[in-house]
Order: sequence, then C-alpha cells, then structure tokens
Amino acid sequence: MKRLIAAAALFCAVMCFSACSAEDYVPSQLKIAVLSENSGETYSQSVEYAKRTAEKSGLPYTVVECGTDYEIMELLQTGGADFAVPTVQRTNQIGSDYLVTVPYMTVNMCVVYSGSSYKYNRTDFDSTLTAVSTEFSELANEEKGEYPLMSKNEAINALKSGQISAYFCTAETAVEISQSGEYKENVLYDAEAQTYVFAVKKGRNSLKAMLDEAIYKLY
Repeated sequence: MKRLIAAAALFCAVMCFSACSAEDYVPSQLKIAVLSENSGETYSQSVEYAKRTAEKSGLPYTVVECGTDYEIMELLQTGGADFAVPTVQRTNQIGSDYLVTVPYMTVNMCVVYSGSSYKYNRTDFDSTLTAVSTEFSELANEEKGEYPLMSKNEAINALKSGQISAYFCTAETAVEISQSGEYKENVLYDAEAQTYVFAVKKGRNSLKAMLDEAIYKLY
C-alpha cells in the first residue's frame, strides 16, 4: 500500500513538473498584445519599445491588437500573446497577477502652470484647479478624485479659460505647452516617477528572462 501511495505521489510530482516545464518555454515567434486605439504619446512609445525589445531578442514578432486592457490581459493568460503592453503600468498593480519585466522606460512627472512664482512640488498646487494626463491616471483616484483627467488639447483650453491653473504631465507635453512662454514648466520633485514594464504570464520565467536581456540591450 505504501508503495502505491509513493508511486502515486511520484507520478503527481512528475506530471506537475511536466506541466510547469511545458508552460515555461520560449516561442519561436513573439506575439505582442497592445491596444488597437490609443493616441497617448507615452503609450505609443511603449508599443515602439515592445517592438524594439522583440527585435533585440532576435525573434520575429507580430502585434495583436485588442480593444481593452482586459482583453490584453486575458489574451496573455490564455496564450494568445506572449507579452503585453498594458496601460496599467505600475509594477505593484500588475505584479501580483503576472510576471513583469525590468523597466524599459521611466517617465518623470512634470507640471505646466500659470502664475509668476516658481513651484516644484505637488502640494504647491490647488488640487481642485489641477488636471492630470493619462500617463499619471493614478492621481485621478487620489484625494477623492479631485484631479480630473485631461488630454493635452483639453488642458491647453482649460488653462486658457481658467478652468485649471496647472496640469501634471510628461516632460515632452510640458515643454510643448510652455513653448509660447505663457506658462511655466518644471519637474515635480515630490512626485514618484512612473515606471513602465511589460507583462508576462506567470510561470514563463524563461521568456521573462529573455525579454529582460533584450531590454538591457536597448541601452
């Protein structure tokens, strides 16, 4: 009886190991899941980084377009994609459910604002008169949602009309809006930089390691 139990346990262990090994493989062609419609500049950069990462890996790749972030992550989970460019980028938000690569991009939060004095901290601005770009959408959930989300063009119009007096955004957007000299722009010293990573299905450690190595080759 003991021999039967031991044999059964060994069989289960072997089957489990085989299943894990079958899951942990590197494909011959990479499939990248992205959103089909997203005009955000930073997201577009992320997609380009994904393509460059695939190229650095030495494998051919295809881009699989999805309608929502949910579809992206579902495709990743079911094996329809090998790695993904989610719009939810923070490691602590996706790291519990998926493997995440080393960061391929870090974006500092900047502010463009009206007024004569120089300001460098988030606390220097009235949250009810401050909007944020989609790249820093997590702020829209802070302080009871007092920071509305706005696109660059919406923010420009809101600044001109006095609806807002400040806009938290990427450095590129801040420079573009302040080019006219009508507004000031600074890096926010007390704001955490946004770290961008790719998502990989849990268990595919070899694929993650290969992507990490390809990302290091980008620099």
